[in-house]
Parts: sequence; C-alpha cells; structure tokens
Amino acid sequence: MIVSMTGYGCGTAQGDGVSVAVEGRSLNHRFFDINIKLPPSLSSLEKKIRDIVSSSFHRGKIDLYVCLNKQSEGAQLKINYENATRYYQALLGLCNHLEIREEVSLSSMTPFIRDIIEVQEAGLNGEQDVYWPLVEKAVRQAIASIQQMREAEGKLLCADIQQRLSYIEAIINSIGEKTSLLVGEYKNQLSARIAEHFPQLPIDPGRLEQEIALIAEKLDITEELTRIKSHFNQMKEFLVSDGQIGRKLDFLLQEIYREVNTLSYKSNNAEISQKVVEIKGELEKIREQIQNIE
Repeated sequence: MIVSMTGYGCGTAQGDGVSVAVEGRSLNHRFFDINIKLPPSLSSLEKKIRDIVSSSFHRGKIDLYVCLNKQSEGAQLKINYENATRYYQALLGLCNHLEIREEVSLSSMTPFIRDIIEVQEAGLNGEQDVYWPLVEKAVRQAIASIQQMREAEGKLLCADIQQRLSYIEAIINSIGEKTSLLVGEYKNQLSARIAEHFPQLPIDPGRLEQEIALIAEKLDITEELTRIKSHFNQMKEFLVSDGQIGRKLDFLLQEIYREVNTLSYKSNNAEISQKVVEIKGELEKIREQIQNIE
C-alpha cells in the first residue's frame, strides 16, 4: 500500500493535574529526518520519543512539538544577583567615564533582563520519568493520526498514478501500431521519389527491398516498447505492494524516460514525436507524485 510522506496529527493526555499536548507533522523529504521540540522540563525524554518515531516512520521530515502544562505549579523566577551587580557597576562606570550626570536605575538595565532574571519551569529533571506515561500516550496518538492521513493521501496518489499509467499505455500501444505502418509508408515514399526524379530508371525490386530492410532496422523500436511495458508492469506491482517504494518508483520512472526519448529519436516521425511529448507531460506529473511517496 502506498503511503504519502505528508501528514498532520495531534494527541493529548491528562492526569494528576498535568496535561500533555503533542502536535506533529510529516513533510516530503529525500531522507529521514526527525525534529523534536520539548520544554526543558522534558528534555531527558527526547530519546524515548525519537525511538517511537523511528519505529513508526521510514522516510520524510517528521516534526513533533510537545507541550507540558502543570496546573498546580507555575513557573519560577530566579534572580541572578551576581549578573545584576556586574551590569549595574558597568553602567555606573560608563556614566562616570563619560561624565554623564544620571543615575543608573532598573529601567536602564532592562536590555539585560534575560541575564538577570531567569524563568525556570517547575519540575526537576529527576521528575521527568513521572511524565513519561502521559507523554508516550500523547505522542502515539499524534503519530497514529499522522499515519492515518499519510495512508489516506497515499490511496489518492496511487489512484492518480494508476490512471496516468493506463493513459500512457494507451499512447504507447498507438505508437506501436503506428510503427508497424511506418516501413510500408517509407517504402511507398521511396518508390514515389525514385519515380518522380528518375522516371526512366527501372526500379530493382531486390535493391529496393534491401534499402527498406535497412530503414526497417533503424525504425525498429520493439525492444524499447517491450522494456517500457515491463517497467509499467513493475510499477503497477509496486503500487499495490507494502514497504518503501518511493525510490524504486523513481528509478523505474527514470528508465521509462530514457526509453521514451529513444522512441522519439528512432522513429523520426512527427506524429510519434507529438505522442512522445504528451507521454513526457504525463510522466512529469507522475514524477511529482512519486516525490511524495515514502
């Protein structure tokens, strides 16, 4: 089953005056990248959360935002008196040096307030394991929600790709039918040109057939058509299989591109070249869809 790399989900858990909210999103990414944002009071739980995410996804950029709210306790403020004294003395010395007759007040120390007053969340690192059951529950809820969205979008991607493959196959079949007529057309054109430019020259059937055989060999695209159909069959099998198929589909698409280019080059026919342009347009749309498949 196809799984998209795009999804969003959230989860919540509550207990003993503590609530945990987790918001997560999954984005298209060439590799596997996990980004977890935690409040300082839960920093030691990052590895446990990362292990859950790693076992749940295989590709894409996963962002998780964890929020902890303790109703019974608020944030604590800690004043760094040592820093406050240093800033005060520095400002006082600056005023004296510049001969500025102005008192150093608390308002003049406002730009340095973050170094003077620190906001500490309630709870020590040793208490973080107490929150783990709630955090784990919320994280797993968010992951399940993300996976559900990724699977739903994956079904839409699969249906779209299958439809485009069927359309391209119809064009490929029409190219095969057209190619089978090309040799006869070139034979008639060659005979007409000889008769037009050399009306008195008798046409040697053996020589004509030899030239037609050479042309037929150059125009033969049977091998390319066979490979394209084989690649299509492989893509269809991947679309209904489980596991990570994004890179496999991308590789097959590159091979199909190469064979289609050869079709246009070898056929040297305006009608076939036009069909090839149409095929490339559909392949490009499939490529855009594949980039979002896990």
